[in-house]
Amino acid sequence: MNVSINIPRIPSFVKVFNIERVFKETFGDIDVNIDIIIKHDKNMDVDYQMLFVHLVANETNEELVEYNKRIEDGEEVWFYYNNSKNYFKTRKLLNKTQNRMISKTDMEEIKKTLKPVKSDVNKEEE
Repeated sequence: MNVSINIPRIPSFVKVFNIERVFKETFGDIDVNIDIIIKHDKNMDVDYQMLFVHLVANETNEELVEYNKRIEDGEEVWFYYNNSKNYFKTRKLLNKTQNRMISKTDMEEIKKTLKPVKSDVNKEEE
């Protein structure tokens, strides 16, 4: 069984092996592969980590099956780490299959809903 999830935000001081340990203690003998992106919160002026986690189990167990069901149903699942004082949230990892280029028709529809910016209004008057 393969499960791919996202941990959208975890403090930068949390070590990857702590997250890996949580999954191994919860789900047993599984492979845990973690990709990390360091982000910066401008409002709080602090760095944090966004994690992409891939769980691979040769043998499934009840806990992993239940977790996978909850994730596939769109639920956010929380895990405690660090002696049950802190937690992190996990979500389903979504594939970006949406076409990023906006069609001309859609662009025209979007433009109709936008209010003109003052600088744009002045340009039109010239």
